[in-house]
Amino acid sequence: MNLVLLNFVWSGVLIGESFIRFWYIIPATIVIEMVIIKLMTSHLWGKSLLISTVGNLVSGVIGTIVIGCASILIDFLFGSDFFPTMLITWILMFAGSFGLEYLTVRWIFKDKSRALMWAILSGNVLSYCFIVISLLVKYWIK
Repeated sequence: MNLVLLNFVWSGVLIGESFIRFWYIIPATIVIEMVIIKLMTSHLWGKSLLISTVGNLVSGVIGTIVIGCASILIDFLFGSDFFPTMLITWILMFAGSFGLEYLTVRWIFKDKSRALMWAILSGNVLSYCFIVISLLVKYWIK
């Protein structure tokens, strides 16, 4: 049970520390997604910014809680040595952020278009690439 609790805490610490150390990534990802939404849909710049901001806010808040719970579930189902924890965390974070963003935007803005789905997916892919590059520069390329 202690290992399960540590996995929950570890995920929370990882995400919490990332917010503090990489705060500049949050506005950058909102801008990246805003541009992609504008280019791939018929939404104006202001609405594209609003869609990106609301989607990221909801997925960020809910995702922070869910990723900790998901770590416990993975540990419970497969054991702590079954998966590379960091890789699974990243995959869950990506899938969760895309899913939460898309469902939130679809529900709040009543936009069920495929163009918006592809825009949010593309924006998330580019945002995660930006995050990975930022982490590589910060930790390995000095």
